[in-house]
Amino acid sequence: MQILTIDLGTDMVPALGLGVESPEEGVMDKPPRRLSGRLLNRQLLLKAFVWYGLIEAALAMGAFFLNYWVNQGNLNHLASSGPSTGRRPP
Repeated sequence: MQILTIDLGTDMVPALGLGVESPEEGVMDKPPRRLSGRLLNRQLLLKAFVWYGLIEAALAMGAFFLNYWVNQGNLNHLASSGPSTGRRPP
């Protein structure tokens, strides 16, 4: 049940985005790509890994430092993401 929840939760937002997006003009008038052409070219890989990677890293670091600032430097609550029994491990 948890896998189904995660699957539906992560797939719904992109699916809604595709359903709401307006169609691109003239896309059916373009000739098909060559068989020797690649789907993943150098420009797309650079954009995905370098540009989007830098944005994702900046957001992750921002989230960490925001959490650090809000909790006045106490990050003990981040040590365990499992259920708490109320007891400290030995």
